[in-house]
Amino acid sequence: MGRIPGPAELAGTALFLATDDAAHMTGAYLNADGGFNMIGA
Repeated sequence: MGRIPGPAELAGTALFLATDDAAHMTGAYLNADGGFNMIGA
C-alpha cells in the first residue's frame, strides 16, 4: 500500500495481540505498517 496506516486500520492488529491467539508470539516484531517497510525491496 505504501503508506502508514491510520488508527482504525491498526485496531485489528492490536486486538489480535490482546487475545489468547497471540500467546505463542514471543520476542517477535509484528510490522503492521501496510507494507511501508517494503518500499524499495
